[in-house]
Amino acid sequence: MGDEGFISTPEFDLGLLISITRKTLIWICLILAACVTVAYTYLHYTQPIYQASSVIQIASDNQANRLLNMEDIYDSDNDISKSIEVLRSEEFFKRVIKSLPLDVSYFTEGEVLKNETFQSTPYRVGYVLESPLINDIPIYITLGKDNEGSINYSVKGQLYSFDFVFGDTMVTPHAQLLISKLFDFNTGEENDGFYSNKYYFTLNTPQANLQKLFPEYSIELLSSSAKTVKITVTDPNAAKAAVICNQVASEYIAYHKERKNEGATQVLDFIDEQLNGVYEKLKNSESMIREFRTKNRMSEGKTLSQFYVSALNELEAQRTSLDLQMSLLKELRKNVNLESAKLDIYSLIPVLTGSEFETSIRLQIEELQEMVIIRNRLLNSATPDNPSIIRYDRQIDIQKNLIINSLSVLESKLQTELDAIENKIKEIEDNFLDLPSQEIEFARLERIFNSNEKYYTLLLEKKTEYSISKAGYASANSILQRAGTPNTPISPRKTIIYIATIAFAIFVSLAIIAIRYLLHNEISGLQDIARILHPGISVLGVIPKYKKDIPVSQLIVDKRPKSIMAESFRSVRTNLQFFESTSETQIIAVTSTISGEGKTFIAINLGGIIAFSGKRVIILDLDMRRPRIHKGFNAPNQKGMSTLLSNRDTLEETIQRSELDGLHFITAGPVPPNPSELIISGRMEELLADMKKEYDIIIIDNPPVGLVTDGIASLKLADFPIYVFRSDYSKKNFAQNVNGLYSESKIKRLSVILNSFDLTRTRYGSYGTKYGSKYGYGYGYGYGYGYGYGYGYGSGYGSSYGGSGYYQNDDEQEKTNILNKIIKRAKDEDS
Repeated sequence: MGDEGFISTPEFDLGLLISITRKTLIWICLILAACVTVAYTYLHYTQPIYQASSVIQIASDNQANRLLNMEDIYDSDNDISKSIEVLRSEEFFKRVIKSLPLDVSYFTEGEVLKNETFQSTPYRVGYVLESPLINDIPIYITLGKDNEGSINYSVKGQLYSFDFVFGDTMVTPHAQLLISKLFDFNTGEENDGFYSNKYYFTLNTPQANLQKLFPEYSIELLSSSAKTVKITVTDPNAAKAAVICNQVASEYIAYHKERKNEGATQVLDFIDEQLNGVYEKLKNSESMIREFRTKNRMSEGKTLSQFYVSALNELEAQRTSLDLQMSLLKELRKNVNLESAKLDIYSLIPVLTGSEFETSIRLQIEELQEMVIIRNRLLNSATPDNPSIIRYDRQIDIQKNLIINSLSVLESKLQTELDAIENKIKEIEDNFLDLPSQEIEFARLERIFNSNEKYYTLLLEKKTEYSISKAGYASANSILQRAGTPNTPISPRKTIIYIATIAFAIFVSLAIIAIRYLLHNEISGLQDIARILHPGISVLGVIPKYKKDIPVSQLIVDKRPKSIMAESFRSVRTNLQFFESTSETQIIAVTSTISGEGKTFIAINLGGIIAFSGKRVIILDLDMRRPRIHKGFNAPNQKGMSTLLSNRDTLEETIQRSELDGLHFITAGPVPPNPSELIISGRMEELLADMKKEYDIIIIDNPPVGLVTDGIASLKLADFPIYVFRSDYSKKNFAQNVNGLYSESKIKRLSVILNSFDLTRTRYGSYGTKYGSKYGYGYGYGYGYGYGYGYGYGSGYGSSYGGSGYYQNDDEQEKTNILNKIIKRAKDEDS
């Protein structure tokens, strides 16, 4: 990288950040004020929403069931989700709305908001609807005197207005209305005998109420084990939200009890209906048995057919059990016959479980299982042809043959038992067929009678139990927490709105500060100069920012010679002494990158502070395109450098004297058409040679080299070429011009002055402490202002504030001196 591109890694600059923050304070205040205003406006014109909550516990209890240990007629499902779904359903909420006086809503209307006067309305409206067109529209009521008033409303664009007397029925085309006054009230100033009213009411349909209220209603399960449910209702009217919430809880308890009783009644009705039918069947069966016994002269004892039927049932059960065991043995044989690779021992053990031959065959299966496990483990490190594997294959085959033989013996035994049972069944069936047909018919009739008798007895028992259960049922659903009228709205929440608004304002403000800091491209202080300039370029000094506006560059060091400003120029004058110079008369050439950086101001006041030391100083204005020296000294500009270089005037005719002894100056003169040619002409060197005979210091105010190259020639002639940067004005890329002059133009004695530096920033920075060891030698005065920045000597340009000094007026300076003396004396006493 070339010298003109010299730059180091940027560092965090706390002083710059605080300076940007101070400059942004007005915007921060405006943003904060705007956000607070928006928040206040939003809160003022937003309808508050209130929330009411109640808690119910869903349960039921039946004293009769618990005392008599009877079957519960009611649903014993403990799943609370069913109850929650009922509470969440629109049909249940319709029932709640129907049970409340919500068919008429009463409102007061303000300039922006409307408020419902639920339970606090000064009047009541009774009505008989004649036409649905009047539903869900505002009907404004205006109050007059002596219990009179009027209403007006609009239907399909047509306005209707009617007078009424409180307590009398008023007939309109759409409804008959009876308005009753609950207490005296008025709605505003009198206007033509009536009060300008802002009251109105609406006649609501159930569907309109449902659409408005149901979205604001919610159910939440609090505890599934305790079966507690939270009911929440939100509404712009706090009292209305609480009433609806409590009504939901009460209505569910009533609804639950009704549903339970309705189910019990249906069960009892079903039992009564079945009893009638079964009783008729039982009576017919009993008559048929009586007639059959009388006709066939049969005894009342047990019949032979009943004995045979019982024996057959028992034998059939035994045959079924033996068939199942035979199937299990076949399944085992099939699995054992599989190859060793496909043999799944783990599927054989479950097949044996619970069978009669489990104990006899299980041990052999477990031995086979152990062999298969060992063989499979060996296969992980050997091939099937391995002798060990082959040996285990033989053992497995032998064990399988043993198991198969055992299974064959068991199968043979089971088959023998099956054959014996089959023979017994055949024998009984043969004997049963030989019974008389009358015995079979009697058995059939008796089975029908027994069945009807059992069914009838069961129904009688159930009816008795369910009747007692119904009588002993009491709903254990309870309201654990009733909703109270909320005092604070849940929306909008003032505290949250204001906190969020202020947080947003702070975020935006910080974002603006961060963006301005990141986009800051101006030279702010010495740390920027140290980072972007070539190391060979020294910093000559820092000129603080003047507290007052200076319309034009002018001499101010003579006005207040003991000010911080004057001392800063003295530090520059002192630092110039560290530069070596062979000539008795030194030439100081001052330039900058662009206009407005303060080069003329530096040239004038540097000349003034040098003249204070008794030296003869002359200032030349070579910025002939935009001359400024004559304005600084309030002098004429008819003659100057342009006329002198063009030989139109002599040196004596163009020199002017300032109010300060020893300080002379030559203005730029009229603007010439060719300033560059005049400056580089040989006449300029002749004039400088003549002036060296009369003056100790020649200061040249050059044109900005960033715009034109006129001043480069005089910079090369100068003993002390000075480049001026203005803090928070000069861009960082201006350093490329300085590095170019140093490297390409070979102006090796080039130095830099930082102008208009805000010293208050050094309260938070440490420019002198951090960079002083590189640039200068420190000098201290009694008022605590440190300076230096010479040519490679010493330790810094700092102050008791840790930087380039804090610029104070005389009063502040005096206070600081006293404070410093007190602190110093205290330290001395401690020592």
